Amino acid sequence: MANDVVILGFGPAAASAVEALRSQGCDANVDIITAGPAFCESPVLTSYNAAGIVTREQGSICTSVLDDANTHIFPNEEITSLDTKGQTVKAASGREWPYSVCLIATGASPVLSGESPLFECGPLTLRTFEDAERLSTVLAARPHVSILISGTSMVALKAAEACIRRGGRPTILGRSPHILKGSAHPRAASRMEALLEDQGIELLLGETAEKAHVLEDGSTSVSFSRRKEPRVFDAVLVAHGMSPNVDFIENANIHADRGIVVDAFMRTSVPHVYAAGDVATVPCLLGGSKVAGLWLAARQQGKVAGANMAKELHDEGGACISDALALAGDMEYHGFLPANTIKVGDALFAAAGMIPSAEDPFAIEEIETENEYLMKSYLILQDGRALLCGFNLVAKAGMAGLFGKLTDSIGRMQAEIARNALQGAFTDV
Repeated sequence: MANDVVILGFGPAAASAVEALRSQGCDANVDIITAGPAFCESPVLTSYNAAGIVTREQGSICTSVLDDANTHIFPNEEITSLDTKGQTVKAASGREWPYSVCLIATGASPVLSGESPLFECGPLTLRTFEDAERLSTVLAARPHVSILISGTSMVALKAAEACIRRGGRPTILGRSPHILKGSAHPRAASRMEALLEDQGIELLLGETAEKAHVLEDGSTSVSFSRRKEPRVFDAVLVAHGMSPNVDFIENANIHADRGIVVDAFMRTSVPHVYAAGDVATVPCLLGGSKVAGLWLAARQQGKVAGANMAKELHDEGGACISDALALAGDMEYHGFLPANTIKVGDALFAAAGMIPSAEDPFAIEEIETENEYLMKSYLILQDGRALLCGFNLVAKAGMAGLFGKLTDSIGRMQAEIARNALQGAFTDV
């Protein structure tokens, strides 16, 4: 078997894994096989591309990986199977790649199936730069284009921001009574909703699409559950969450639960195969395991996977790695902290940790000023100590200097929650 590393996918986890391999002194040949382009793009910047602020070239990251003579990228290759016994990856093109170690980092794709009739109307999505370019084309086609955005997630809000930046008229449709379900307390969500509406974003909350069909001119007529008259939109975009790209592991005997289950070293249930990023089910610092779906978490997981793949190759006598690094022990991934920050125009929302409902045994502190609303949740220990375990922040951050101040505050609170979580304070809650 050739001393080859095969990486499936080319997102932040994959790029971080290559960087970690090389930082360990591993000189193995690395083949990156991806269904996408021959460069690593940031999903975080896609909405800015749709808004005309960031070019596709500016959205390319981790370009140092491309300068590595022992790293080869194979774009536009749809992976069809992973033979874990024969240690071979196969693509729809007929090409095959043998591996000594393999990293699955194929990311996730927008969910495009379910009960909503909008799925039958060829909706837009916002995940890749190709998605962003399609949205940009729609926004540029006519003045004041109207777009129905189904979903209330971060992706939905960033899509709405791209619309208003291009003079469009976005309408956000959500089954839930508030936006950002799972991240925002209702009181914080209400404040963010008011800031969005001030910017011209229409909200249809507690509402679902009942019927939808495409008209002759390409627009879409949508009937809603609580409104008598249908409405016509120039385009429809759906943001109903992401699903890990793992169809090709169906016959690979790899244990999966929502995503691919990995241990602390990012190893799957099959020898020589690792997983990282939006395909991996990993520990959450607040308890349990799930797909993180976060940029920073993907980078950290890729780093751990890359370091441990390098050590595995060294232990098998195949990779050049310093003895000092080899003796240092395996690198572990301890878990991720649920945390998100989003800025839509001058409306800022940030959250991390646990945001309790009324039944949860947490103390709540609320701080409100003219431009800022902060809700903190504390776990009260038996000895009377209060540990910060979560927060929601909503602010109108367009004022000079305020955004930087808030960003520093967000970072400090996230770090405090992470420290408390790593001490095991919340695992029994």
